[in-house]
Amino acid sequence: MKTQCSAALASFLDGLCTAGVGGEYCVIDLYTIYLQSGVTLRWAAWPIPISFPSTGIYGAGSVGGNTRVAGQTYSASGPYLDRSRITQALKLEVSQVKVTIRANPTMTIGSTPILAAIPSGMFAGATVYVDRLWAQTYFPLDLTLGTLNWFTGQVAEVEKVTRAMAVLSVKDPTALLGAEWPRNQYLTGCTHTFGDAGCVFSKAGVTQAGAVQAGSTTTVIKTNLTQTDVIPAPTAAPALSATGDNLDINIASQTYYVVVTFTGPNGESAASSEASLAVTGSTQTGANGTTDKLLIVSAPPSPPSSATGWNVYVATGSGDEQLQASFTGFSGSSAHWTQIGSLAQGAPAPSLGTLGYFSQGIISFTSGANAGLSQVVQSYALVGGLGVVTTAPPLPSTPAAGDTFTIVPDCDKSIARCSAYGNLAHCKGFPFIPAPEQSV
Repeated sequence: MKTQCSAALASFLDGLCTAGVGGEYCVIDLYTIYLQSGVTLRWAAWPIPISFPSTGIYGAGSVGGNTRVAGQTYSASGPYLDRSRITQALKLEVSQVKVTIRANPTMTIGSTPILAAIPSGMFAGATVYVDRLWAQTYFPLDLTLGTLNWFTGQVAEVEKVTRAMAVLSVKDPTALLGAEWPRNQYLTGCTHTFGDAGCVFSKAGVTQAGAVQAGSTTTVIKTNLTQTDVIPAPTAAPALSATGDNLDINIASQTYYVVVTFTGPNGESAASSEASLAVTGSTQTGANGTTDKLLIVSAPPSPPSSATGWNVYVATGSGDEQLQASFTGFSGSSAHWTQIGSLAQGAPAPSLGTLGYFSQGIISFTSGANAGLSQVVQSYALVGGLGVVTTAPPLPSTPAAGDTFTIVPDCDKSIARCSAYGNLAHCKGFPFIPAPEQSV
Protein backbone atom coordinates (compact mmCIF):
# COMPACT_ATOMS: atom_id res chain seq x y z
CA MET A 1 0.00 0.00 0.00
CA LYS A 2 1.42 3.36 -1.01
CA THR A 3 0.83 6.29 1.30
CA GLN A 4 2.18 9.80 1.78
CA CYS A 5 4.12 11.16 4.73
CA SER A 6 6.10 14.27 5.58
CA ALA A 7 9.69 14.70 4.43
CA ALA A 8 10.79 14.74 8.09
CA LEU A 9 9.13 11.38 8.76
CA ALA A 10 10.52 9.89 5.55
CA SER A 11 14.05 10.95 6.56
CA PHE A 12 13.57 9.59 10.07
CA LEU A 13 12.32 6.19 8.86
CA ASP A 14 15.07 6.02 6.27
CA GLY A 15 17.65 6.60 9.01
CA LEU A 16 16.13 3.82 11.11
CA CYS A 17 16.14 1.34 8.24
CA THR A 18 19.49 2.08 6.57
CA ALA A 19 21.74 3.47 9.29
CA GLY A 20 20.03 2.33 12.46
CA VAL A 21 20.03 5.89 13.81
CA GLY A 22 17.24 7.90 15.33
CA GLY A 23 17.49 7.28 19.04
CA GLU A 24 14.51 6.50 21.22
CA TYR A 25 11.02 6.86 19.78
CA CYS A 26 7.48 5.57 20.23
CA VAL A 27 4.73 4.67 17.79
CA ILE A 28 1.08 5.50 18.53
CA ASP A 29 -1.95 4.21 16.63
CA LEU A 30 -4.72 6.72 15.90
CA TYR A 31 -8.17 5.35 14.97
CA THR A 32 -10.64 7.43 12.96
CA ILE A 33 -14.01 5.70 12.46
CA TYR A 34 -16.76 7.13 10.26
CA LEU A 35 -20.13 5.52 11.11
CA GLN A 36 -22.88 5.26 8.49
CA SER A 37 -25.06 7.46 10.71
CA GLY A 38 -22.62 10.37 10.18
CA VAL A 39 -20.96 10.16 13.62
CA THR A 40 -17.14 10.37 13.62
CA LEU A 41 -15.10 8.68 16.36
CA ARG A 42 -11.46 9.56 17.04
CA TRP A 43 -9.61 7.34 19.50
CA ALA A 44 -5.91 7.09 20.37
CA ALA A 45 -4.09 4.04 21.71
CA TRP A 46 -2.30 6.29 24.22
CA PRO A 47 -2.83 7.21 27.89
CA ILE A 48 -3.41 10.94 27.27
CA PRO A 49 -5.44 12.72 24.55
CA ILE A 50 -3.54 13.93 21.49
CA SER A 51 -4.44 17.24 19.84
CA PHE A 52 -3.00 18.13 16.43
CA PRO A 53 -2.53 21.63 14.99
CA SER A 54 -4.77 22.49 12.06
CA THR A 55 -1.86 23.44 9.78
CA GLY A 56 1.53 22.09 8.90
CA ILE A 57 2.38 18.45 8.20
CA TYR A 58 -0.56 16.90 10.01
CA GLY A 59 -3.16 16.76 7.26
CA ALA A 60 -4.06 13.18 6.42
CA GLY A 61 -6.95 13.76 4.04
CA SER A 62 -10.68 13.90 4.65
CA VAL A 63 -13.84 11.89 4.01
CA GLY A 64 -17.17 13.62 3.48
CA GLY A 65 -15.69 16.86 4.74
CA ASN A 66 -14.46 15.26 8.00
CA THR A 67 -10.72 15.86 8.33
CA ARG A 68 -8.49 13.21 9.86
CA VAL A 69 -5.61 14.11 12.18
CA ALA A 70 -5.14 17.80 11.25
CA GLY A 71 -6.87 20.02 13.78
CA GLN A 72 -8.44 17.04 15.55
CA THR A 73 -8.22 15.65 19.09
CA TYR A 74 -7.95 11.91 19.62
CA SER A 75 -9.51 10.74 22.87
CA ALA A 76 -7.62 8.61 25.39
CA SER A 77 -10.46 8.21 27.90
CA GLY A 78 -11.68 4.98 26.37
CA PRO A 79 -12.44 2.67 24.83
CA TYR A 80 -9.06 0.94 24.77
CA LEU A 81 -8.01 -0.41 21.39
CA ASP A 82 -5.43 -2.78 20.02
CA ARG A 83 -5.16 -4.61 16.74
CA SER A 84 -3.65 -7.58 14.98
CA ARG A 85 -0.70 -7.31 12.63
CA ILE A 86 -1.47 -6.12 9.12
CA THR A 87 -0.24 -8.40 6.35
CA GLN A 88 0.41 -6.63 3.06
CA ALA A 89 1.51 -8.19 -0.24
CA LEU A 90 2.47 -7.00 -3.71
CA LYS A 91 -0.04 -9.28 -5.39
CA LEU A 92 -3.79 -8.61 -5.46
CA GLU A 93 -5.26 -9.88 -2.21
CA VAL A 94 -7.47 -8.54 0.55
CA SER A 95 -5.61 -7.09 3.52
CA GLN A 96 -7.42 -7.04 6.82
CA VAL A 97 -6.92 -6.20 10.46
CA LYS A 98 -8.78 -7.30 13.56
CA VAL A 99 -9.46 -4.41 15.93
CA THR A 100 -10.22 -5.25 19.57
CA ILE A 101 -12.29 -2.69 21.47
CA ARG A 102 -12.38 -2.92 25.27
CA ALA A 103 -14.91 -0.75 27.08
CA ASN A 104 -17.02 -0.49 30.21
CA PRO A 105 -20.70 0.58 30.37
CA THR A 106 -19.80 4.22 31.04
CA MET A 107 -18.06 4.54 27.66
CA THR A 108 -20.76 5.58 25.20
CA ILE A 109 -21.52 6.83 21.72
CA GLY A 110 -24.05 9.53 22.45
CA SER A 111 -26.03 7.84 25.23
CA THR A 112 -25.57 4.26 23.96
CA PRO A 113 -22.84 2.10 25.56
CA ILE A 114 -20.22 1.22 22.95
CA LEU A 115 -20.46 -2.54 23.52
CA ALA A 116 -24.25 -2.31 23.08
CA ALA A 117 -23.95 -0.19 19.93
CA ILE A 118 -21.69 -2.69 18.14
CA PRO A 119 -24.05 -5.74 18.03
CA SER A 120 -27.01 -3.45 17.27
CA GLY A 121 -25.46 -2.61 13.88
CA MET A 122 -24.15 0.91 14.56
CA PHE A 123 -20.70 -0.07 13.22
CA ALA A 124 -21.97 -1.92 10.12
CA GLY A 125 -20.10 -0.73 7.03
CA ALA A 126 -18.15 1.87 9.03
CA THR A 127 -14.94 3.21 7.45
CA VAL A 128 -11.86 2.77 9.63
CA TYR A 129 -8.55 4.62 9.27
CA VAL A 130 -5.49 3.58 11.26
CA ASP A 131 -2.86 6.35 11.23
CA ARG A 132 0.49 6.00 13.01
CA LEU A 133 2.32 8.76 14.81
CA TRP A 134 6.09 8.48 15.32
CA ALA A 135 7.24 10.54 18.30
CA GLN A 136 10.85 11.05 19.42
CA THR A 137 9.88 12.28 22.88
CA TYR A 138 7.12 11.12 25.22
CA PHE A 139 6.64 14.23 27.39
CA PRO A 140 5.95 16.60 25.89
CA LEU A 141 4.74 14.37 23.06
CA ASP A 142 6.67 15.04 19.86
CA LEU A 143 4.39 15.86 16.91
CA THR A 144 7.02 17.21 14.52
CA LEU A 145 7.29 14.11 12.31
CA GLY A 146 3.59 13.94 11.45
CA THR A 147 1.59 10.78 10.75
CA LEU A 148 1.46 7.96 8.25
CA ASN A 149 -1.72 6.17 7.14
CA TRP A 150 -1.15 2.53 8.04
CA PHE A 151 -4.45 0.95 7.03
CA THR A 152 -7.81 1.93 5.52
CA GLY A 153 -10.83 -0.34 5.31
CA GLN A 154 -14.45 -1.03 6.20
CA VAL A 155 -15.96 -3.06 9.01
CA ALA A 156 -16.83 -6.38 7.36
CA GLU A 157 -17.85 -8.45 10.38
CA VAL A 158 -18.31 -8.34 14.13
CA GLU A 159 -16.45 -11.48 15.11
CA LYS A 160 -17.00 -11.43 18.85
CA VAL A 161 -18.86 -9.43 21.48
CA THR A 162 -18.69 -9.99 25.24
CA ARG A 163 -19.55 -7.87 28.27
CA ALA A 164 -16.03 -6.42 28.22
CA MET A 165 -14.80 -6.38 24.63
CA ALA A 166 -15.63 -6.71 20.94
CA VAL A 167 -13.56 -7.81 17.93
CA LEU A 168 -14.15 -6.16 14.54
CA SER A 169 -12.83 -7.55 11.27
CA VAL A 170 -11.84 -4.65 8.99
CA LYS A 171 -11.01 -5.32 5.33
CA ASP A 172 -9.40 -3.01 2.80
CA PRO A 173 -11.29 -1.79 -0.33
CA THR A 174 -9.88 -4.69 -2.38
CA ALA A 175 -12.66 -6.77 -0.80
CA LEU A 176 -15.13 -4.90 -3.02
CA LEU A 177 -13.68 -6.73 -6.02
CA GLY A 178 -15.40 -9.85 -4.71
CA ALA A 179 -18.83 -8.34 -5.36
CA GLU A 180 -21.15 -10.30 -7.64
CA TRP A 181 -20.76 -9.62 -11.36
CA PRO A 182 -22.36 -8.61 -13.64
CA ARG A 183 -23.82 -5.75 -11.69
CA ASN A 184 -27.15 -5.86 -13.50
CA GLN A 185 -29.03 -9.15 -13.76
CA TYR A 186 -32.42 -10.17 -15.07
CA LEU A 187 -34.37 -10.83 -11.87
CA THR A 188 -38.05 -10.97 -11.00
CA GLY A 189 -37.73 -8.19 -8.46
CA CYS A 190 -36.34 -4.71 -9.06
CA THR A 191 -32.54 -4.59 -8.80
CA HIS A 192 -32.42 -0.99 -7.57
CA THR A 193 -31.92 -0.17 -3.91
CA PHE A 194 -34.92 1.73 -2.61
CA GLY A 195 -34.26 5.44 -3.04
CA ASP A 196 -30.92 5.15 -4.88
CA ALA A 197 -29.91 6.98 -8.07
CA GLY A 198 -31.47 4.27 -10.26
CA CYS A 199 -34.72 4.15 -8.31
CA VAL A 200 -34.87 8.01 -8.14
CA PHE A 201 -37.76 7.77 -5.65
CA SER A 202 -37.39 10.22 -2.75
CA LYS A 203 -37.83 8.55 0.62
CA ALA A 204 -38.59 11.95 2.14
CA GLY A 205 -42.14 11.73 0.82
CA VAL A 206 -42.87 8.52 2.77
CA THR A 207 -40.74 9.20 5.86
CA GLN A 208 -42.82 9.88 8.96
CA ALA A 209 -41.89 11.28 12.36
CA GLY A 210 -43.25 9.77 15.54
CA ALA A 211 -42.91 9.46 19.29
CA VAL A 212 -42.65 6.46 21.61
CA GLN A 213 -45.59 5.70 23.90
CA ALA A 214 -45.54 4.26 27.41
CA GLY A 215 -45.25 0.50 27.80
CA SER A 216 -42.63 -0.02 25.07
CA THR A 217 -39.83 -2.60 25.34
CA THR A 218 -36.54 -3.14 23.50
CA THR A 219 -38.36 -5.17 20.81
CA VAL A 220 -41.99 -3.93 20.81
CA ILE A 221 -42.27 -0.16 20.46
CA LYS A 222 -45.65 1.46 20.99
CA THR A 223 -45.93 4.64 18.94
CA ASN A 224 -48.31 7.42 17.97
CA LEU A 225 -48.22 6.34 14.29
CA THR A 226 -51.63 5.96 12.66
CA GLN A 227 -50.77 4.44 9.28
CA THR A 228 -53.93 2.50 8.43
CA ASP A 229 -53.02 0.24 5.51
CA VAL A 230 -52.32 -2.74 7.74
CA ILE A 231 -54.79 -5.56 7.10
CA PRO A 232 -57.27 -5.74 10.01
CA ALA A 233 -57.87 -9.08 11.72
CA PRO A 234 -61.10 -11.03 11.12
CA THR A 235 -63.79 -9.69 13.42
CA ALA A 236 -65.19 -13.11 14.39
CA ALA A 237 -63.97 -16.61 15.11
CA PRO A 238 -64.00 -18.95 12.07
CA ALA A 239 -67.04 -21.09 11.28
CA LEU A 240 -66.30 -24.81 11.81
CA SER A 241 -68.21 -27.91 10.79
CA ALA A 242 -67.72 -31.64 10.33
CA THR A 243 -69.09 -33.80 7.57
CA GLY A 244 -68.97 -37.37 6.33
CA ASP A 245 -66.03 -37.74 4.00
CA ASN A 246 -67.15 -40.46 1.57
CA LEU A 247 -63.41 -40.84 0.88
CA ASP A 248 -62.45 -43.65 3.27
CA ILE A 249 -60.33 -41.16 5.24
CA ASN A 250 -60.26 -40.81 9.01
CA ILE A 251 -59.03 -38.01 11.21
CA ALA A 252 -58.40 -38.43 14.91
CA SER A 253 -61.46 -38.11 17.12
CA GLN A 254 -60.70 -35.09 19.30
CA THR A 255 -61.28 -31.38 19.72
CA TYR A 256 -59.69 -29.09 17.13
CA TYR A 257 -58.81 -25.42 17.72
CA VAL A 258 -58.76 -22.99 14.78
CA VAL A 259 -57.89 -19.36 14.01
CA VAL A 260 -57.75 -17.63 10.62
CA THR A 261 -56.06 -14.52 9.22
CA PHE A 262 -56.44 -12.25 6.18
CA THR A 263 -53.54 -11.86 3.72
CA GLY A 264 -52.81 -9.28 1.03
CA PRO A 265 -50.13 -7.08 -0.58
CA ASN A 266 -49.32 -5.52 2.80
CA GLY A 267 -48.76 -8.90 4.47
CA GLU A 268 -50.90 -10.76 6.98
CA SER A 269 -53.35 -9.64 9.65
CA ALA A 270 -53.36 -10.68 13.27
CA ALA A 271 -55.25 -13.87 14.03
CA SER A 272 -58.97 -14.02 14.66
CA SER A 273 -60.41 -15.16 17.95
CA GLU A 274 -60.27 -18.92 18.47
CA ALA A 275 -62.99 -21.44 17.56
CA SER A 276 -63.10 -25.11 18.56
CA LEU A 277 -65.03 -28.19 17.49
CA ALA A 278 -65.08 -31.76 18.76
CA VAL A 279 -64.95 -34.13 15.78
CA THR A 280 -65.93 -37.78 16.23
CA GLY A 281 -64.67 -39.97 13.41
CA SER A 282 -64.73 -43.68 12.71
CA THR A 283 -62.17 -45.86 14.46
CA GLN A 284 -61.26 -47.58 11.23
CA THR A 285 -61.31 -46.98 7.51
CA GLY A 286 -64.72 -47.91 6.24
CA ALA A 287 -66.46 -48.14 2.90
CA ASN A 288 -67.89 -45.06 1.24
CA GLY A 289 -70.89 -43.75 3.07
CA THR A 290 -69.70 -44.68 6.58
CA THR A 291 -69.66 -42.24 9.48
CA ASP A 292 -66.08 -41.04 8.93
CA LYS A 293 -65.88 -37.29 9.67
CA LEU A 294 -63.66 -34.47 8.41
CA LEU A 295 -63.08 -30.98 9.86
CA ILE A 296 -64.13 -28.09 7.59
CA VAL A 297 -63.06 -24.45 8.14
CA SER A 298 -64.98 -21.80 6.21
CA ALA A 299 -63.31 -18.69 4.81
CA PRO A 300 -63.73 -15.61 7.04
CA PRO A 301 -66.63 -13.43 5.88
CA SER A 302 -66.56 -9.74 4.95
CA PRO A 303 -62.88 -9.48 3.94
CA PRO A 304 -61.52 -5.90 3.90
CA SER A 305 -60.54 -4.33 0.60
CA SER A 306 -56.85 -4.75 1.50
CA ALA A 307 -57.20 -8.54 1.79
CA THR A 308 -56.82 -10.87 -1.20
CA GLY A 309 -56.72 -14.22 0.61
CA TRP A 310 -56.69 -16.01 3.94
CA ASN A 311 -54.68 -18.47 6.04
CA VAL A 312 -55.96 -21.23 8.29
CA TYR A 313 -54.21 -22.31 11.52
CA VAL A 314 -55.25 -25.49 13.38
CA ALA A 315 -54.11 -27.35 16.52
CA THR A 316 -55.27 -29.99 18.94
CA GLY A 317 -54.47 -27.73 21.90
CA SER A 318 -55.79 -24.24 22.60
CA GLY A 319 -53.39 -21.44 21.62
CA ASP A 320 -51.02 -23.74 19.70
CA GLU A 321 -52.46 -23.23 16.20
CA GLN A 322 -50.05 -23.73 13.28
CA LEU A 323 -50.38 -22.89 9.59
CA GLN A 324 -52.11 -25.58 7.52
CA ALA A 325 -53.02 -23.84 4.25
CA SER A 326 -53.08 -20.50 2.39
CA PHE A 327 -55.76 -19.44 -0.09
CA THR A 328 -56.07 -16.70 -2.71
CA GLY A 329 -59.65 -15.48 -2.86
CA PHE A 330 -62.67 -16.36 -0.74
CA SER A 331 -64.97 -18.31 -3.07
CA GLY A 332 -65.04 -21.51 -5.06
CA SER A 333 -62.16 -23.81 -4.10
CA SER A 334 -60.91 -21.07 -1.73
CA ALA A 335 -64.17 -20.93 0.22
CA HIS A 336 -63.17 -23.56 2.79
CA TRP A 337 -60.38 -25.82 4.02
CA THR A 338 -60.91 -29.51 4.71
CA GLN A 339 -58.62 -31.57 6.89
CA ILE A 340 -57.93 -34.89 5.18
CA GLY A 341 -54.91 -36.11 7.13
CA SER A 342 -52.60 -35.38 10.02
CA LEU A 343 -51.99 -31.76 10.95
CA ALA A 344 -48.88 -30.15 9.42
CA GLN A 345 -46.11 -28.56 11.49
CA GLY A 346 -46.31 -24.98 10.27
CA ALA A 347 -45.67 -21.41 11.41
CA PRO A 348 -47.55 -20.26 14.53
CA ALA A 349 -50.50 -17.91 14.19
CA PRO A 350 -49.41 -14.23 14.43
CA SER A 351 -50.51 -12.22 17.46
CA LEU A 352 -49.78 -8.98 15.57
CA GLY A 353 -50.18 -8.17 11.91
CA THR A 354 -46.97 -8.98 10.05
CA LEU A 355 -45.37 -7.32 7.04
CA GLY A 356 -47.33 -4.14 7.58
CA TYR A 357 -46.66 -0.85 5.85
CA PHE A 358 -43.35 -0.15 7.61
CA SER A 359 -42.14 -3.78 7.69
CA GLN A 360 -38.47 -4.20 6.69
CA GLY A 361 -38.13 -0.43 6.75
CA ILE A 362 -35.87 1.57 9.06
CA ILE A 363 -36.66 3.31 12.33
CA SER A 364 -34.09 5.94 13.41
CA PHE A 365 -34.17 7.44 16.90
CA THR A 366 -33.60 11.17 17.17
CA SER A 367 -33.73 11.53 20.96
CA GLY A 368 -33.54 9.46 24.13
CA ALA A 369 -31.22 6.61 25.12
CA ASN A 370 -31.17 5.24 21.54
CA ALA A 371 -30.49 8.57 19.81
CA GLY A 372 -28.48 8.08 16.62
CA LEU A 373 -29.39 4.40 16.34
CA SER A 374 -31.17 2.99 13.28
CA GLN A 375 -32.85 -0.41 13.41
CA VAL A 376 -34.69 -2.69 10.99
CA VAL A 377 -38.48 -2.88 11.45
CA GLN A 378 -39.48 -6.53 11.66
CA SER A 379 -43.21 -5.86 11.58
CA TYR A 380 -45.78 -3.10 12.00
CA ALA A 381 -49.34 -3.43 13.25
CA LEU A 382 -52.20 -1.15 14.24
CA VAL A 383 -53.43 -1.91 17.77
CA GLY A 384 -56.11 0.21 19.35
CA GLY A 385 -55.72 2.80 16.60
CA LEU A 386 -51.97 3.31 17.20
CA GLY A 387 -48.99 1.71 15.48
CA VAL A 388 -46.83 -0.94 17.13
CA VAL A 389 -43.31 -1.45 15.71
CA THR A 390 -41.39 -4.67 16.31
CA THR A 391 -37.61 -4.45 15.84
CA ALA A 392 -34.93 -7.08 15.25
CA PRO A 393 -32.49 -7.40 16.92
CA PRO A 394 -33.57 -5.78 20.20
CA LEU A 395 -32.62 -2.18 20.94
CA PRO A 396 -29.70 -1.71 23.37
CA SER A 397 -31.87 0.46 25.67
CA THR A 398 -35.59 0.52 26.41
CA PRO A 399 -37.10 3.62 24.74
CA ALA A 400 -38.94 5.98 27.06
CA ALA A 401 -42.28 7.64 26.45
CA GLY A 402 -41.68 10.80 24.43
CA ASP A 403 -38.51 9.59 22.66
CA THR A 404 -38.72 10.75 19.05
CA PHE A 405 -37.88 8.91 15.84
CA THR A 406 -38.31 8.89 12.08
CA ILE A 407 -39.48 5.81 10.22
CA VAL A 408 -39.43 4.96 6.52
CA PRO A 409 -41.09 1.96 4.80
CA ASP A 410 -39.22 -0.45 2.57
CA CYS A 411 -39.90 -1.61 -0.99
CA ASP A 412 -40.46 -5.31 -1.73
CA LYS A 413 -39.07 -4.79 -5.28
CA SER A 414 -42.38 -5.79 -6.91
CA ILE A 415 -44.16 -4.04 -9.78
CA ALA A 416 -47.17 -3.61 -7.50
CA ARG A 417 -45.17 -1.70 -4.89
CA CYS A 418 -43.38 0.45 -7.49
CA SER A 419 -46.78 1.28 -8.94
CA ALA A 420 -48.15 2.16 -5.50
CA TYR A 421 -45.24 4.57 -5.05
CA GLY A 422 -45.93 6.07 -8.50
CA ASN A 423 -42.47 4.98 -9.63
CA LEU A 424 -43.27 2.18 -12.09
CA ALA A 425 -41.24 3.80 -14.88
CA HIS A 426 -38.04 3.17 -12.89
CA CYS A 427 -38.81 -0.40 -11.80
CA LYS A 428 -35.99 -2.64 -12.99
CA GLY A 429 -37.66 -5.99 -12.34
CA PHE A 430 -38.47 -8.59 -14.99
CA PRO A 431 -41.31 -10.71 -13.56
CA PHE A 432 -42.56 -11.86 -16.97
CA ILE A 433 -39.37 -13.55 -18.16
CA PRO A 434 -40.09 -17.30 -18.21
CA ALA A 435 -38.24 -19.67 -15.91
CA PRO A 436 -35.22 -21.44 -17.53
CA GLU A 437 -37.11 -24.74 -17.83
CA GLN A 438 -39.89 -22.97 -19.72
CA SER A 439 -37.80 -20.86 -22.11
CA VAL A 440 -37.57 -23.27 -25.04
